[in-house]
Amino acid sequence: MIDIYASVTTAIADFVFKQTGQSLDPSGWRLAKDAPLAYYNAPMIDYSELIWQGVPLIAAAHKKNSRLLFSFTDAFYEWSVVSGQWSVVSGQMGVSERTVPADTKSAHLINRLLMLVRHGYATCPPDPVVQRALWLVIRDAHFGRLSQETERAILTMSHHKSGNERVALERRLGGVAAAMLQVTRNK
Repeated sequence: MIDIYASVTTAIADFVFKQTGQSLDPSGWRLAKDAPLAYYNAPMIDYSELIWQGVPLIAAAHKKNSRLLFSFTDAFYEWSVVSGQWSVVSGQMGVSERTVPADTKSAHLINRLLMLVRHGYATCPPDPVVQRALWLVIRDAHFGRLSQETERAILTMSHHKSGNERVALERRLGGVAAAMLQVTRNK
């Protein structure tokens, strides 16, 4: 398994260096409220040519208050779920419920993910709220912790929909939930 966060930020930094000669400090990456990834004073170049793990990586890059904000492609999020980088996703979607903690604060989170895994849909829907929750999990896996922000994002990733739209979205979250479950159980 690879560290997706480190691999992505390194790929962007390498791309910038090849295009402009400018080095980006690995500690300069930030999460932005309006984008998955931000970097202060990164150059505005054409990032659409950046291919990572065989998929286009950057959907859009735009400047805001001296920061360059990056949004990822749907293909990146799909790769993140179906690539086999998360051991639950790599073969089958079956997850045992015997390891659910009964008395910890994460029990609700893990039970929610187990419920979603049962749907068995093995990709990431092109929904910005779901994609942000997945990116937060990828980021937290890199830093070795599961933040409260990430827990909240996981628990509410379908709450922006209502009625039948919410049910339909939840039926498509099995792969995303399985990937997230790997990280949440290890924290």
